[in-house]
Amino acid sequence: MFKFRLKVGCFLASFFWVLGCPANTVDTPLVLSLSGALERTLRDNKQLLISLEQSNQAQIQVRKGLAPLLPQIKGHVEQMRSRIDLNFLPETLEKTLINPVDQGNYNVSIDQVLLNPTLFATYKAYGVSAKAALQAHEAARQQLMAKTARLYFTHVRNLEKRNALQASHAQAQSLLNFATQQQQAGTANALDVLRARQRLQHEESRLVAHKATLESSLLQLQQQLNLPKELPLELPEFEIVDSQATAFLAEDLLLKKRPDFQQNVLLLEQAQLARKAAGLQYFPTVSLAGTWGFQKQKLFGGDEPANVWTMGLKLSVPIFDGFNITADKMLATSLLIERRHYLQDLKQQITREQQEAQQQVDSRVAERLSVEQEVALAQQELEAAQTLFTQGVAKHQDLLDAQTRLVEAQDSAIEAAYQHALALVALGCATGRVHETLTGCIK
Repeated sequence: MFKFRLKVGCFLASFFWVLGCPANTVDTPLVLSLSGALERTLRDNKQLLISLEQSNQAQIQVRKGLAPLLPQIKGHVEQMRSRIDLNFLPETLEKTLINPVDQGNYNVSIDQVLLNPTLFATYKAYGVSAKAALQAHEAARQQLMAKTARLYFTHVRNLEKRNALQASHAQAQSLLNFATQQQQAGTANALDVLRARQRLQHEESRLVAHKATLESSLLQLQQQLNLPKELPLELPEFEIVDSQATAFLAEDLLLKKRPDFQQNVLLLEQAQLARKAAGLQYFPTVSLAGTWGFQKQKLFGGDEPANVWTMGLKLSVPIFDGFNITADKMLATSLLIERRHYLQDLKQQITREQQEAQQQVDSRVAERLSVEQEVALAQQELEAAQTLFTQGVAKHQDLLDAQTRLVEAQDSAIEAAYQHALALVALGCATGRVHETLTGCIK
């Protein structure tokens, strides 16, 4: 079991913050756990909201694809006045000017497709496309959760480094005070004090340089979570534990868990339907059309209306279309082959990603065990160097060297913990279980 320990939270700000809950003052930071950060991402992230709307648009397209297959009912109201002038006739014929004629119509027309294979195939393709959009939305959720986790762990790493640098700075100050006392006692010289001052200055420079890195990681995390910059944040302690969420998945289960693979399976099915629809354009289409209404000289008033109706059956067969259908079939066939190749390549890539991610997690666990032992040994070396220096056996340079090795070991431990956390994120992405992996391993 490994622990990230955060001694001090990060405090910024000067205003009240309101986000659908009681106001927090600048003295009350937002305690943000990893699970809370993931939930906030799924609720407030703008990119995910955009992805959700794109999925809704695909669902609406299904309705549009169904519309041509349903009866089309329209109402018509028409009033016309016409006159025919026969002055254009030859002079040998009698010329007559016909008075204007009024005619009014109001009717209802109905059109119904009885047979159109292309429209039916297109409608099915819209349905498959909507399912693919849902999988694309799930893939976007996985990617955003992974990005949030990386930013969260990066800020945790930077906070840990800040704490380690502060501890190292305090240690350097203590060594300087110790060297000054030993100089006054006659067991150290001016060179030892100068080296201790240089060491203290070096630690101050590292602390100042790290401040910009810490602020940058905080801003990136706030932007990802859609939080105001003025809001103070506090990241609580957590530990990385062993969990079944890191278990190796069989290939069939792995492919079912990956939303990007399922999306491309559906896109392949859509390409097959598009190829089928292109070929069905050769088939005849049959539709039924009819109207029913009244006709009279004037719509309002005048003579009695006459009942009129029409009904007809329309059969359309393509004979020659300039090879347009042939071109559609060739294009659809090419897209289908492309989808098949891409899906096969993606399948191999997903299998490889899980293997590499699992190896990285195992490697990082072993690395952290080794680094923690290194930190313990470096701490023991520093304590021994302090004791021997006090007894006059060791030199002051030995004390500085021991402190340097302890600082390097602590930096290595922080980086190893950070890389371990990133390896878990990569494993979650590879298995399509980002939330399950992180919530199972981070307590």
